[in-house]
Amino acid sequence: MTKISAIIPVYNTELYIGECIESILNQSLVDFELILVNDGSTDNSLSIVNSYASSDGRIKVVDLKTNVGVGEARNKGIECAVGEFITFIDSDDVIKYYMFEKMYIHAKKTNSDIVLCDTGTLSSDGRQKLVWYKYIDGKATLETVYRNTQPTARIVSRKLIDKLNFRFLSGMGEGIFFELMMGANHISTIPEKMYIYISREGSLSTTPNANNNYKSMLNNKILRDRNSEYKEYFSFKMIEDLLQMIASSVKSSDKLLYIKASNELKKLNYKKNKYLSTFYKKEYSIHKYLVKVHILPLNYQIAKIIHKITS
Repeated sequence: MTKISAIIPVYNTELYIGECIESILNQSLVDFELILVNDGSTDNSLSIVNSYASSDGRIKVVDLKTNVGVGEARNKGIECAVGEFITFIDSDDVIKYYMFEKMYIHAKKTNSDIVLCDTGTLSSDGRQKLVWYKYIDGKATLETVYRNTQPTARIVSRKLIDKLNFRFLSGMGEGIFFELMMGANHISTIPEKMYIYISREGSLSTTPNANNNYKSMLNNKILRDRNSEYKEYFSFKMIEDLLQMIASSVKSSDKLLYIKASNELKKLNYKKNKYLSTFYKKEYSIHKYLVKVHILPLNYQIAKIIHKITS
C-alpha cells in the first residue's frame, strides 16, 4: 500500500503551484502519491500540473471543468486516494523535505490515527507570523481542537476516514475536520514547523470577506445540527463567524451584511454562550474583546467610527 496520499486542490495558482509540487517531489519518503485536483482554473495551472504528471508516475491529475470550491475538490481527491494516510496541502504552500517520512514513522510508532505538526508561517514580505497551534497527545478535547481543525499540517489514517465516512462540506469546508479529530482514538504531535504556510496579500485568508464568514457560519450550523452533543460549541463557532462577519462588513462598508450578521447573532442569544468567555475571551486583550463582542455589533455607524479610529 502507498504510505501517503497528498491531495492538493489547485485553483489559479500558476505562480506558486510549481514550488509546492517541488517540495513534495523532494520528500525523503518516496512511497507516496500526489493527487492534484484542478478546480476549474482559468490560468495556466492545469498545464503546469499536467507537465509534472507527465514526468513522474506518482502524480495523478483530476481535472474538474468547473470551480466547485476547495471542500468538494478535496473530496474528489479522497475518492481516488489509495494511501494508508492522507494529507491535505494548499497549492501555494510548501513543506519540509522530511515531513512525510517523519510523520509516517511517528504515526506507526505511536499507533496514531492523526499526526499533527507545527506550522511555519511567512507573509509575502518574508516576515514570520503567529499561527493557531495546540499540542495534542491522546484523545482530542474541545480545548485542544478549538482553532486546531485546519486540514493542513497533519496526516490522517485512511481507516479513520472510511470509518466515519468523512467528507468535507462544500465551499470552504474547514471546520468539519473537527469530526475526524474527535473520532480519533489517538492523536499525536510533532512540535516542529514542517508545513510552511505562505500568507500572500490578496489571498482568501488575508482578505476580509463577509460572505465567506457567512458561508462558514452555515457550515458550522450543519455541524451543530448533526453533532447534538456539541450543540453549544458549534453555536459558539457560528457566533465566532458572525462576529468576524461584522468586522469584515465594517471594513468593506457593507451595511446590509452587517445587519444580516447582527440579526443572526440576536437569534443565537450570543452573549450567554459559555464558550465565548472560556475560549474566545482568553485569546484577546480585554480591550479587543469588548470592542469585538460588545461594541461593534451594537450599531453600524458606531462600528464605522471605531474602525476609522483604529485602522
